[in-house]
Amino acid sequence: MCAMDAPLQEPITNSLLAALQEEADSLRAFRRFPLNLPVGVGMISDKPLVRGTASAKSPATLTNASVSGFCFSSLEEFSQDTLILVEVELGRRIHRVPAVVRRCAVRKKQGRTFYECGAQYVKSDATSLFLPLRARYLRLRASGF
Repeated sequence: MCAMDAPLQEPITNSLLAALQEEADSLRAFRRFPLNLPVGVGMISDKPLVRGTASAKSPATLTNASVSGFCFSSLEEFSQDTLILVEVELGRRIHRVPAVVRRCAVRKKQGRTFYECGAQYVKSDATSLFLPLRARYLRLRASGF
């Protein structure tokens, strides 16, 4: 019996889709670290007098982070490609880190609606200062402190 005559275990389209999904899942360049960290998120203003400052901040929760970005949940929707400023308190210091929203999807959990947004860090002095501190925070957290 040749391979062509063998019965198919599952439809070809399903196995191809599953293989592509596995491949897509393995394409993440950086490990994600789960978090549950309260933050403030606001859109960065483009008005000349307040450029680089955030509009009114919405409470949000950082749910995971990687080297290149993070995911947060919020009651407010943020459009794709929106520049945001995230206020994160680590230790006794508040860090204001710029980022750009790459995706935002509506989610429902236990009858409540919220938005899950993925954002990428924007290269800046604030980001350069924040990333090593965030890495230290994650290491300490992972070691049980």
